[in-house]
Parts: sequence; structure tokens; C-alpha cells
Amino acid sequence: MAKGDVMKRPAAKVKAKAKAKAKAKAAKAVLKRPASKPPGKSKTEYILVSAYTLQLGHVMSPSVEDAKGISVYRREHRGDGSFGNLVFHWSCSDFPCPTYMCSNSERTRIYAVSEVPEEGTVSAYSFDARTGQLKLLNSMLTGGSIACHVSLTRNERTLAVANYGGSVALFQLSAEGKLSQRSDLQLAESLGVGVNKERQEGPHPHMAHFDAANKHLLVPDLGLDRVMTYQVQGERNLRLRGHMAVAPGSGPRHLVFHPTLS
Repeated sequence: MAKGDVMKRPAAKVKAKAKAKAKAKAAKAVLKRPASKPPGKSKTEYILVSAYTLQLGHVMSPSVEDAKGISVYRREHRGDGSFGNLVFHWSCSDFPCPTYMCSNSERTRIYAVSEVPEEGTVSAYSFDARTGQLKLLNSMLTGGSIACHVSLTRNERTLAVANYGGSVALFQLSAEGKLSQRSDLQLAESLGVGVNKERQEGPHPHMAHFDAANKHLLVPDLGLDRVMTYQVQGERNLRLRGHMAVAPGSGPRHLVFHPTLS
């Protein structure tokens, strides 16, 4: 087509073609646009903070008398690219010394242990992101003293609690996320006294962490200087399979899995 022919093309046709291209471009932009949040979902960010409420042997702070148990803070953005501010929003005090917590993948269920010298408890909560408040669903005894850690399997059907006093417990969860029963309680093996006579006079499970396949439970034991490995049988029972020794006196507390290496 000659240059002169282009100049002679009717203006209406040129405008129609340009309009069609603009519509196609707009349609692509809509397809690429991130989906908006479903109705009723809150855009507010909340942070849950647990606290000791009693002075214990390892907790000497005088501020424990003013602790509120589990507190919910609201994040307020300043619009300048910074983190913003945390503002107190709400709190609950359903049991003493709520320390370690974990949640389900949707952040609608929260599980917390009560770390007290006597037999501890583990509690299940529902969390409402619209109000930023917790509602206690139920609680159960952990079967041991000083409950210090709680974790959830990826399928969210089984819960594990480490009792620093010397045991590990498994709990079954209902479809609603409530604690339905304690299905197993394993007493930690006594393998002698560690190099730190004050802290390692016996076994002290400090964490209970499931692997990605929900087939094993790893328990760092501060008192034994070992990481104990339990096989999870039928999601209900534990069987000790072995242990890995760490440096004497190191007192292992927590562990994490590498994101890609097995």
C-alpha cells in the first residue's frame, strides 16, 4: 500500500481500530489484576503476643503482674514505607502463662500452651479477623508439667505439645479445630546427667516439631543434649526411633527444617 493511500484512509475506520485495540489491552489488564479479597475479609493486620503472668524460677521480671495473657495488637500503617505502629487492640486471660502459640494455615485457629510448674494445659481458640478477637473453644491437660511448645501437622488434624518437665503429648483435633482427645503421652528417656548440673539434671523436651510429611516428630531435649526422633503412627501414637547427639552442654531448644534440602 502506498503512503498516499494511508493518508486517504477514512478517519472513522482508524478510530474504530484504535478503539478495538484499547479494549483488548484493557481486557488483558483486568485478567492480570490480582483478585480482590472476598467480602467480609479484614485488611487489618493483627499480631498476637503471649506473656508470662506469674513469676517463675526463670521469669523474674516484676512486670509479669501487669501482663494480660494473650494480647492482640493492630498494625497501623503510616504511608511512608515504614513498618508503622503497633497499637494495643484486645486481650484475654483465660489461663496463666500462655507462652508458645501456633495457628492453622488460614489463621482462624490459634493453639496456646500454659507454661506452669504443675500440669499444663493446651487451649484451642478461634480468631475473628473482622473483630481482631479470640474466642476460647476448649482446653485439655497436657499430661506433664511446664508445657513449653505446641505445633500442628500440615493436615491440621494432630497437635503435639512438649512438656519441659519430661514428656511429649499428642492431641487429636475435630473438624472445627477443637481438641478432641489426648491420644498419646511419651515420657522422655533418662540418659544420664548433662554437663550443666543445674539445667541438665534430667530430660527437658523444649520443642515438638513435625516434619513436612507428618510422619515424624523431632524433639530437641535441653537436658539430654540430644534431638529425639519419634515416628508418628496413624496420627495418634508416637514411637521413639532414635536420637542425635549435639555438643555437650549446648542444651538444644529449637530447630527448623531447610526449605529445600531433605
